Amino acid sequence: MLNKVYVAKWCFWSPGEGSSEAPPLPFVSPVFRRRLSQLSRMVLYALHEVSQGRQQVKISFSSKYGEITQQLKISEEILENEKISPAKFSNSVFNAPVAMATIAEKNMQGYSAICSGKNSFYYGLCECLAALRSGADKERIFVHGDELVPPPYQTLIGSANTPFVLALFLSVVPSENSLEVPDNFSCSGLDFAKNFLHI
Repeated sequence: MLNKVYVAKWCFWSPGEGSSEAPPLPFVSPVFRRRLSQLSRMVLYALHEVSQGRQQVKISFSSKYGEITQQLKISEEILENEKISPAKFSNSVFNAPVAMATIAEKNMQGYSAICSGKNSFYYGLCECLAALRSGADKERIFVHGDELVPPPYQTLIGSANTPFVLALFLSVVPSENSLEVPDNFSCSGLDFAKNFLHI
């Protein structure tokens, strides 16, 4: 029989539609903080919130757009200079937010990064639940987020999007006030937050 999975703790943060605001990170040094994009800041904030007082566990990360603002900067630099700096490139890769977060949190348990377009939340959570329901892990963190899509790309998606991050500390052991993850969650991250977590 497959294990049931529970949300033991969660964190949702969003600056609202069309905003490039990011959460404060007083627990991170200014030098480190300056390197972080809106998405990386949101991921680090949410991961820190659900991790406090708990043991380190593996992380599953997903995003629809990833570091899209950094990618735009890279593209613009290639067009202008025909080359890019290694530092800028390393901050633009898809797994940069979760990698930065594990460095800041000193989490050595490993992570996975899932990109499946509009289905990224669904498949990211599926990957996380598979490890828990199969018994491979007892606890795991799932974090999903997207930053503000920059103006040159907004015409492609139709409008300004709503930047947000959702982090779930998941466990096969129920606890006080924990919520059982439903079998049917084929929805977006925002819809999951609204309909399941009632944000």
